[in-house]
This record gives sequence, structure tokens and C-alpha cells, in this order.
Amino acid sequence: MNSLPHELLEIIVSHLWSDELAPFATISATFQELIERRTFRELEIRSTDIDQFVAIVTGSRRRILRLLDYCIALPAVAERQRNSLGFTKAIHDLFFALSRWDTGSRANPINLSISVVEDNTHSRIDYRRSILELTAPDSLPSVPLIHTLRPESDVCISDSSWVNIASRLPNLERLDVHLNHQRPGLDLDQRRHNRHNLAEALNNLNTSHLVHFTLFSPAIGWLRRSFRHTPNILLPDDDDDTTDHLSLALNRLLRRSPHLRTLDICGAVPLSPALFDVSSDEETTTAAATAASFPRLERVSICFAACAPDGTPYFLSAPATDIPDFVAAASLRPFVLAAARAAESMPRLRHFSLETQFRGCSIAYVAPGLPYPACEWLGEVDPFGKENLWLPRSYVDVRGLEGDEEVAEAWGGVREGGLVYWGPVTGSLVG
Repeated sequence: MNSLPHELLEIIVSHLWSDELAPFATISATFQELIERRTFRELEIRSTDIDQFVAIVTGSRRRILRLLDYCIALPAVAERQRNSLGFTKAIHDLFFALSRWDTGSRANPINLSISVVEDNTHSRIDYRRSILELTAPDSLPSVPLIHTLRPESDVCISDSSWVNIASRLPNLERLDVHLNHQRPGLDLDQRRHNRHNLAEALNNLNTSHLVHFTLFSPAIGWLRRSFRHTPNILLPDDDDDTTDHLSLALNRLLRRSPHLRTLDICGAVPLSPALFDVSSDEETTTAAATAASFPRLERVSICFAACAPDGTPYFLSAPATDIPDFVAAASLRPFVLAAARAAESMPRLRHFSLETQFRGCSIAYVAPGLPYPACEWLGEVDPFGKENLWLPRSYVDVRGLEGDEEVAEAWGGVREGGLVYWGPVTGSLVG
């Protein structure tokens, strides 16, 4: 069997079912190597099996691993503090194991997915109202092998804990975080502190290699016919109770990430114009400084909440007979204008979208030569026509801002010679 060409052996192994692989590994060292390339490329382990993982994944198997799905099983106790310690121990055990790997220059970057499951047999535990924390994050070992972190949990883990975990990954290129600070089961004080702590954690995140960044939040705060009022979720400072620390932290992250290409904010995250500030943390507001505010960003997609972080509604209910059911409030206009100024400060920008979860509020910018994604998805003809495909284009569908000259000028000015289209299907062109 070893006399067969290596390429032919690879084809043979590729046609074997996963549950048939193990016996073939005993045929020869070559077969074992080829089979282990499949079986150890993607692994799923539970926190209770970490010792077995350490014992089995050794030598060349460590260089094969690319995707690790780590499931943390919380202990069956009702105390929040003990569950936080259990969560922390599970993270620490994994990081300690991975930090000791000596894989050399041939190691694959690892994509780490973390899930947290609850013990449903313990009826007194309410994980959705109790926020679990990563304790002593600075004690976590650094793990250069992990380049992608994708945590997701039905159990309420503090948002800052995920970012603090990411801070121990010096070569992190992709970070996806599912936010918990808006969970309906949390009281207002919990939501405020969770959001504020997330902002502080983002300020300390190492972004020197970050390329893709995603925040996802559940969509709350609006109903079909009327808004559910979203309270002020800003944590008051000693001197000022209006500072939106999260939007400012995201703004700083965009500025200090030299390789960041994509930003996705999904669901319904309460944001303020501070996210788009092109002068914050800068000693100068010259045109040159503004132009370099977000130098590498190519794609930005933001789905924001219907209310600002301080509770101010961005939309008002329209008459019940009107469709869509909402119109822009005066507070939305500064947000929309700030977004346009930020887009203008992204020299490599290819696509920028700003929208909510409901119809009647969507803004998109598309760079010259690129199709408008919404037209591709829906199979519709671009309202600008093929003759204008090589021009910068913006599509504005915000009821209540129709024909606003300053909005048209701002979005048409993202790039010189830009066009603006008003409305979802038909409307006027502004060049």
C-alpha cells in the first residue's frame, strides 16, 4: 500500500466515511498521517474532557488542528459566584493547555468557538438573569495560536468577559461577540454596568492584527405599531451622565486597528453619533487627519436600535394607516450625517450600510464598479442603471428625511461625483 503515490492515497482516504476512518489508520504510517489530517482538523470537546484532549492531541496532531469547538458545561449549583468560577476554570484550563503547545512555524491558526450550556436539572438556577463573569482575566495565559474567537451562549456571560478573553490572544484576526447587555431579564443597573464594562474591555483589547470585528445583539425596543420605550442605559459618571462610552470605545477600536477591513454590528445595538466621530482622540481636525480616520475599512454594516443609548427615540410612530409605520425623529438626523462624514473618512470603503430591523430606514453607499447588494439579493434592477455603475452611489430610504438637502449632500459627498437615490424603488436622483 505504501508503494502507491501519495496523491492517490489522499484520494482513497477522501472517499472514506468519517466513521470508517479509524481502522485504516493502522495500515501504515502514511495512512495514519492522512487520516489524522481529517480527524484532527476539527474537534469538539467539552470542558469536562480537557485532560483527555491534552493527552490525545500531541505532536503533529497539534499542527493539524484548525477548528476547535469548546463546550463549557456549568456546574449544577445555584450560586452565581461559583458558576463564574466554573466558567473561569474552564477557560483557564483550555488556555493553559494551548499555551504550552510548541508547534513551530508549521502550525495552523486555530479558529476557537466557545459555547456555554446550563444544567437544566437544577430548577433554582436562573442563568438568564444572573450575569456570569470571567474572574482574574489577567491570569489567563497568552495563546498566539488562536486567530479567531467566536463565543456564543444562551447563558448570560458578561460582554466584557468575552473581550477580556480575546485580549489574551495576541494574534487575533477575527472577533465575533454576541452581546447580553440588552437581555430583557436583566434589570437596568445590570444592563448599564454590563455595557460600561464592555466599553472598558474594548479600550484594552489588542487590535494590532484584527481584520474582522462583529457585534451581535438581540433586537428589542420596538413593536410593529408602536415603540417599546428603551430606557437610558448609560452608566452615569461623576461629572457627566450623557457619555456614551460604548460608541466611543468602538470609535477608538476602529482608529487603532491598522488592519481592520470589516465591521459588522448586527441585531439592534443602541448607538450614538459618537461612533462616527472623525475628530475624537485627535489633536487636530485638519482635512488630512480626518481623511486618515479609518484608513483600512472596506466594508461596514451597522444595524442600530430604534432608540439612542440615553433613551431618546430615533423614530416616531406614524399614523396607523401609513406604511411604513415609523418616521424619523429629529434625533436621527445627526446620526445619519455623522455616518456620512465617517464614510467619507474611509479611503478604501467599498460598501457601507446603515439600517434598522424594520422597513423604512436604510442607507447604503456603494463604491464605483460594485453592484448594490440589495438589488442582487432581490433580483431587482439598480435604479441608477448600468450607465452609472462606475460612479459612487448612495441609496437613502428613510421616511421623514426625504429630500433633505444636507443629507443628500453628505451622502453624495462620500466620494466626489457621488449620486444619491431616494426611496426603496422609485424616487429622485440627486447628483
